[in-house]
Amino acid sequence: MKIWILSDYDSRKHLAVKNLLARFHAEYPEHKSDFEVLSRRSLWDALFAHLRDPKNSPAADLMELPQSWIPLFSKLGLLSDLGDTGPAARYPDFIRRGCLPAEGGSVYAMPWWVEIICLHYRADSLKKVSKDPEADLASWEGLLDVCGRLKAACRKKDYYPLENSNPSGAVSAADVLPCVWSRGGDLFSEGFSRCAVTRAETVRGMEDYLGLAAKEYMPLFEENFHESGFLSSGLSDLVFSGRLPIQVKAVGRGAQMRPVPYPSFGKPVSPCFVNSLALCSGAAGQEGPAALLKWLLDSRQSRYFSNAFGAFPCHRQPLEDALDATRHGAMYRKLLENARLRPGVTAYPTCELLLDAALAGAALRSAERDYDGEDLRRELIKIQGEIDYLLSIY
Repeated sequence: MKIWILSDYDSRKHLAVKNLLARFHAEYPEHKSDFEVLSRRSLWDALFAHLRDPKNSPAADLMELPQSWIPLFSKLGLLSDLGDTGPAARYPDFIRRGCLPAEGGSVYAMPWWVEIICLHYRADSLKKVSKDPEADLASWEGLLDVCGRLKAACRKKDYYPLENSNPSGAVSAADVLPCVWSRGGDLFSEGFSRCAVTRAETVRGMEDYLGLAAKEYMPLFEENFHESGFLSSGLSDLVFSGRLPIQVKAVGRGAQMRPVPYPSFGKPVSPCFVNSLALCSGAAGQEGPAALLKWLLDSRQSRYFSNAFGAFPCHRQPLEDALDATRHGAMYRKLLENARLRPGVTAYPTCELLLDAALAGAALRSAERDYDGEDLRRELIKIQGEIDYLLSIY
């Protein structure tokens, strides 16, 4: 039995998977399995390689997928209908609304873990430049002002106020999407009949995020922030993250990061990104993959897995327990009341991957001091044409 797991900047995720499989094998010795870690791009390529040539490019029996990929790959026949997956009430409202079909609909994946995107700040550093960090960081303009004050106050070489949490050190669609939403933009029109990446509000949101690097408030193409980056080295004081606050080094002690809602442009936004587990259609009817899927989704395993790397579980009770265990639970609960997930439209993952490439190119030009915005706009026009075509044939 083969399992595909998405790569992550936090290596504790993969250690947790290894530990879970060891437990599963101890309970079910008749079912043997191993897992392979793939990047989003590698997973995408592997799935389409399997669709083109199933015999020579076998897919894993069980796989972790971004929730936004499920509509596309279920439509292409790659995923197995899971049938009765238990009561929907075990999931919180925002998961049921965004990830599960209406009653009687086919289920092709089950939510596994979720990120609640916030801005995290280092309290001991922010108090030097702000009397009320939560108020100052509530708006995007306030964030820029705080970044300017932090940069002016710090004399360290290679200091950037805001850490770049993108594992590649570039900028991706997932990074800019909260800015786009807060600006009132989106990647698709209402009703999902057209691609909207060239809308003024959408482009403005992307440029807002890229502007952080242009102002030298955020590094590009530097170290992994979680393990060896600027934040852990004391060279940054802010970071966008969907995980629970981490502890960073301080003189003689550890300093805890504190989360605040994503800075807005007047329209509050609560971005949440969900990853799910799915069975390959080729594994339908096999006892082992189905047993492992059910076991991994049990609340006990779900709680252990998400806690291992600071993510949030998708089951209602483990999520409530995680929120109770953090001093910031009230803030997270308020955010989840208006949680916004990626839309479940078949063309969405293609749009996101094309946008990833365009934004990575823009980030590279920005790092080389050769970015003026026009190259990105030309790429967005191309993306809109491609996605509009896909929408017309799906």
